[in-house]
Amino acid sequence: MRFRAITLDAREDELERTERFWVEGFGYRRARVSGPFVVLGHDGPGWPEIILQRVSETKVAKSPVHVDIESDDVVTDAERLAILGAEELRVVSERGRRWVVLRDPAGNEFCLATPRTEP
Repeated sequence: MRFRAITLDAREDELERTERFWVEGFGYRRARVSGPFVVLGHDGPGWPEIILQRVSETKVAKSPVHVDIESDDVVTDAERLAILGAEELRVVSERGRRWVVLRDPAGNEFCLATPRTEP
């Protein structure tokens, strides 16, 4: 088995903005479109595909799953992502690490965190 992709839901009216967010914010590129899916690829090693899935319903409950992304400059990157459409939910400092919980334009949560020094 292997971890291949992260699938994120986006309503039709959020899809273009959400795609632009992941492309401009993290260096993804549109790889292909297949039915209700927009597949984003990344040329960097270790980056999984992101699949944006068109959905008709609005998400009403918080998802129990989120993506963790490491950053050498959490404050600057969080500000840049906010300009691209991310919503900052909260800032956490715990056990010598700092992270910001954000939401992409389609409402999918992710954390932007300082690099881990231990597993």
